[in-house]
Amino acid sequence: ETTMEQAEIQAERLRSAIEQLEVQVNGDTIKLSASFGVSGSNKHQVVGHSLADYGMEKMINDADAALYSAKKGGKNQVQLSC
Repeated sequence: ETTMEQAEIQAERLRSAIEQLEVQVNGDTIKLSASFGVSGSNKHQVVGHSLADYGMEKMINDADAALYSAKKGGKNQVQLSC
């Protein structure tokens, strides 16, 4: 099991590692970036839902919403679902 804090730390490590990459394509250097949306079913996070109701589809939708929030906020960042 992973806490939201641990998941955020891992996503940030990945984001940072990707940001350091440079790819050479036809003599051009391309810098990479990544945004992450993090979600979970931690009982402390789930407000107004029983854990049984908080399924995989909801977690995916929450992570997707957090990802779009990260992109809207300027990209290259980690956002947690509410």
